[in-house]
Amino acid sequence: GSPRAWRSVFLQHLGCLRDRLYVRGVKKPLDGPGGIASRRAIEVLFRREYGDMFRLAVALLGGDADADEVVQEAFVTVNHRWETLEKPGAYLRMTVINGARKRLRDLRNRQAAVEKLSTLSAQVAPGPRPYLSDALDGLPERERSAVVLRYYAGLNASEIGELFECPAGTVRSLLHRALRELERVLG
Repeated sequence: GSPRAWRSVFLQHLGCLRDRLYVRGVKKPLDGPGGIASRRAIEVLFRREYGDMFRLAVALLGGDADADEVVQEAFVTVNHRWETLEKPGAYLRMTVINGARKRLRDLRNRQAAVEKLSTLSAQVAPGPRPYLSDALDGLPERERSAVVLRYYAGLNASEIGELFECPAGTVRSLLHRALRELERVLG
């Protein structure tokens, strides 16, 4: 959506956090002496920095298609870590920069994998079968990422598990489901 729509959604999200704010996995009530002040400070940061952060993300990404999402994710991260931040504005800026870099890296990796998969699909299965890239696009993001990392980046289940922050068995399960779905779609 538009920057104005994201701003509205984020401010509503802050309103929902009136009762509890999650910081480092520990529930901290916002009803304490600094709770309301912290919430207002986050709202002020959002109103003051959103436009600049959005423009920064657009400049880094080369367009606004993903910029809203990167900025939104950065504000959510700052919100979750608010109690521990000494310089929230600087942390916000670095979070936007890192989010944009990650988004670009993910897009490049995905495009390279899709091109490689399409080439292999054309070599292995000529005829009126769906393109492998279309089949991959139909997979959930996590399964698609696991397939690309395993079969085209050459990572093993343990290495993928480290990236996904989950056990290797979970990765093997993701790969199994993804391959079953690809087999069903591709015939």
